[in-house]
Amino acid sequence: MAILGNTSSRRGMQAASAVVGGVLLLTGSIIPAHAVVPAGSSGTVSSSKSAGTWAAADLAATALTTDLVCPVTDELSGAVVFLSDRGAETPAVTGSDVRVESLYSFTQDALFQMSLDANGNLAASSTLENGFRDSSNAAVADMAATVKPNHPYSIGYVCTQQSADFATATVNAVSGKPVAAWATLTTDAAGQWTISAAQGTFSSVATPTISGTAAVGYTLTAKTAAPVPAPDATTFQWLRNGSPIGGATASAYKQVAADQGQKISVRVRHTKAEYDTAEKVSAAMTVQALFSGLVAPKLSGTAATGYVLKSTFTWPSPRPTAITYRWLRNGVIISGATAATYKLTALDRGKQIRSRVSFYRTGYLATYRDSTAVVPKAVFTSVTAPGFSGTTAVGYTVRAAVRLPSPAPAAIAYQWLRNGVPIYRATGASYRLTAMDRGKQLRLRVQFIRSGYLTATATSAYRVIR
Repeated sequence: MAILGNTSSRRGMQAASAVVGGVLLLTGSIIPAHAVVPAGSSGTVSSSKSAGTWAAADLAATALTTDLVCPVTDELSGAVVFLSDRGAETPAVTGSDVRVESLYSFTQDALFQMSLDANGNLAASSTLENGFRDSSNAAVADMAATVKPNHPYSIGYVCTQQSADFATATVNAVSGKPVAAWATLTTDAAGQWTISAAQGTFSSVATPTISGTAAVGYTLTAKTAAPVPAPDATTFQWLRNGSPIGGATASAYKQVAADQGQKISVRVRHTKAEYDTAEKVSAAMTVQALFSGLVAPKLSGTAATGYVLKSTFTWPSPRPTAITYRWLRNGVIISGATAATYKLTALDRGKQIRSRVSFYRTGYLATYRDSTAVVPKAVFTSVTAPGFSGTTAVGYTVRAAVRLPSPAPAAIAYQWLRNGVPIYRATGASYRLTAMDRGKQLRLRVQFIRSGYLTATATSAYRVIR
């Protein structure tokens, strides 16, 4: 396993040091790092950062300065490299009084702190070498036997200020900048390591939601919020029971027969250059089948206060296992009106009354149909049968005797009847008897008419004409 070390070790540096042209020059006992990866390990590189390319044999520490440059205060300014488990790259290291030792899974010993040039860039190059302590602050003699196989680590550095005795290094905070941990070192089972460029991470990645009816033939629409920062691209993939549906890569998806009874969800991916791909999968919806042969129910009965309406329907296919009735007044469900019949009340006068029949069956979309609306009218009260006066013999004239209902009608229609059959043109308040009436039963039928009221009809008793 390759281990991170430094070509300019601080071990034995109590001898002398000087700064020339802003670059820390080291004298005394210097232990050089291996020029190549230690025996038994090998490395591959999969990144090419804009500020420099990683070397396979040497991890160029100067490349680490792309995202963070350290402040240079004196010859003891430097940087310490660390390996961190993913997700634990940012401990509380924001103050200058915090010791760097063992902040992470593996932290470079202070004796191996790397020097800086006048611009705050790391001047020394590093290899995967020794010189690390673990999270318990114990020196790691053999990193190859310590780091986990098949495991990703974050690799980065912190700016430090070394103590005068080179025993410790404390954080030298950079205003407004976090600890740098932006490259990934991945191990495999054979001790190989791969360093890849750090990718940014989206924040505020929302789980997508689906709107629409989960039934064959209907269209579902995916909704998602943009993460931070804004992605270069957002893609959609609809899933059936967790597996991608071929060609279903738009934000909307029309369900097909193959979806019936299956679970449909959508996966949304956000991509951006130099950022990890972020993806979320919505909650799944079970797709239902549809009834066929659905028609609106029909209403029968008199649409007037006090009368009863009845709703009748035709069974759809397949036959529902349950049905329900609801009655609506101007589109609002009438409380308690849940039978096939409904007795109209004064509240219904002038309103649009409909019947709604709903159909249910397991695996099928619950569906309803509404009848055509009727508008109930009010009814007259105190309606009595009319009479007529006069001699009931051929050649004489009889006249209607009518008592008005409440409220008073706007008009009265008359119709004289011979043996129950309307007499042609006998539609006035009086009627002159003819020879055709002799021996027949004469009746008078009247109708009371008023806007908003059910026309009321009343018929007199009969009299036989001589």
